[in-house]
Amino acid sequence: MKKIRILGTNLAALAGTIVTASSSATDWPIANLKTIWPKYVHRTLNLGTPDFWEWDFGVAPSINYIILWNHNFQSTATVKLQADVHSGHWADVDLPLQYGVHWNDHVLVYFFRRPIANCLYWRVTADDSAPANPAGYLQAGYAYLGGFLQPAYSFKEKGGGVIDPSTILLSDGGQPSTNEKDAYETYDYDFSAATPADLVTLITYFKSLKKGWPFFIIEDDSYPLNVRFVRFRTDFNYRPFVAGYKSYRLEVEDAR
Repeated sequence: MKKIRILGTNLAALAGTIVTASSSATDWPIANLKTIWPKYVHRTLNLGTPDFWEWDFGVAPSINYIILWNHNFQSTATVKLQADVHSGHWADVDLPLQYGVHWNDHVLVYFFRRPIANCLYWRVTADDSAPANPAGYLQAGYAYLGGFLQPAYSFKEKGGGVIDPSTILLSDGGQPSTNEKDAYETYDYDFSAATPADLVTLITYFKSLKKGWPFFIIEDDSYPLNVRFVRFRTDFNYRPFVAGYKSYRLEVEDAR
């Protein structure tokens, strides 16, 4: 059975987390890894061997998921995840703890069954020089490092739609003029029940993220690339179900 996961606590976006990179192109700063706008990315100045993105948390975090959104790595790139207690003493994360590395042409997902909780410093390295990435640089967008909520009960039904925010204006003679914008999708997840503990976490997520800050949803825990970068589009409401349990709906939309 599909089990949804909600990634709502992004330690990489905290104000105290220091993010650095191997290089930065003008107008494409490293701060874009924390931005809420998906089209904002960081770009390296050129192709390094390798390039890297590094996070200094100050205190050891608990990490299950690492996600890089809107990357431009080729399938031939050599990409590695590294973590260590001390800066500059990099070691590959212990692979037996690792459930898997998953990527496609825009998202990179690392997942650990058991959280890694003793490393202050994390980085992703990428060597995309053989053959050389035709862009002449590497890029990465919003980055997530943190844990996840997997509700005890997954959603029973899923709905949604496609929204076109374009507008059409008519001249005095009735001729249309279109201001075209990118269409985006909405997703509605109906849950029959939430345990009291899960409800507390969901309320905490909503109070923290509100409707403006994006987060990730993985609809099926057996297929990590089924990941959506979303934000809440409505208030979070729940209803009585039975014996302290609540039913609820998550209404979200593509972050844009």
